Amino acid sequence: MDVAETAAEPQSSATEVVDEGFVATPVVMDLSPDMFRAYCARHGLHFETDQDGDISIRYPYRADRACGLRVYVYRSGESRSIMVVRVRSDKRFRPIHRDQLLREINQYHCDKRWPRIYLRNVADIVEINCESQTDLTAGIHQDLLDDIIDRTIMGSKSFWKWLASRGIPGMHDDAVTE
Repeated sequence: MDVAETAAEPQSSATEVVDEGFVATPVVMDLSPDMFRAYCARHGLHFETDQDGDISIRYPYRADRACGLRVYVYRSGESRSIMVVRVRSDKRFRPIHRDQLLREINQYHCDKRWPRIYLRNVADIVEINCESQTDLTAGIHQDLLDDIIDRTIMGSKSFWKWLASRGIPGMHDDAVTE
């Protein structure tokens, strides 16, 4: 991500009351980077974007989750119709904690379905990613797109708060951070 952008004033919802309580049908569109920018504008978020229109949003460190977060929203797949929302933490773990982290993630998934949470080995560190992938070949309206992104971010924040409360070894070690 190389171009920083600031969100404009929040925009109105795609679903609006038109007359005497009747509600207009939301407009279903093909997934596009404009929809990602509209999400940020509606929420008053600062974001970065790249040449493909993918966005990145940074959430600063918070003690209750013991980390900062970076959200990436982008299109994937041959037809670029899969929306990926990936939430990465700046918290890193040593490989010796991998088995315990897997047990904890498994336990979390026993109670919570979303977001998908997985480990990645990067060099000699272990990182945790939270993610959703939604096939939007049939299109999507802005309110639903916003809801999917919001739920992935909220679920990820909830996971990191939960993990911070578990006292996992490695949460406060000096492993590499972003």
